[in-house]
Amino acid sequence: ETCDIEFELVGEKPPRKWISVEDVNANNGKWHCQDVIRKGKQLCMVLKEHTSKVKDTKEYNSKSKSMYFYLHMGMTGRIISPTLSCSWGHKYVSKDSDNETWPPRFTYLIMTSGKEKVAFADPRKFGACYFLDHSSSSSVFDDLAPDALLETKTTKQKR
Repeated sequence: ETCDIEFELVGEKPPRKWISVEDVNANNGKWHCQDVIRKGKQLCMVLKEHTSKVKDTKEYNSKSKSMYFYLHMGMTGRIISPTLSCSWGHKYVSKDSDNETWPPRFTYLIMTSGKEKVAFADPRKFGACYFLDHSSSSSVFDDLAPDALLETKTTKQKR
């Protein structure tokens, strides 16, 4: 089952480059995640709009409008679920910690899809997030250096 994504802004003072309340309100419940692309510390969620033909039935097709949600992790940003199922490798999160509350400290965004939730927490506030409504995702990633895990040699590198 495909569920729409809800965005919730939390925290008192978000990072400098952050989505506005207006952007969140305009995009809540309107999209489902079709794909996630990563390059370096930047994530891009490819969002598709649903069209309703029958009440309570959502149909998605190639003619559906697309939106791109970018989430830059910065130096200390992390995505974490309430069960800590996606929190491996982060020094601020521990399954052994009984006093760990959810959402964790330094959370500025909570994303919900159906029964699933994740929070974006960033202690040093170097992260960023924004929506783009055009297919310029490749140009955003083109400005970044080669990805160490995916790209071993590019056409721009000389030997």
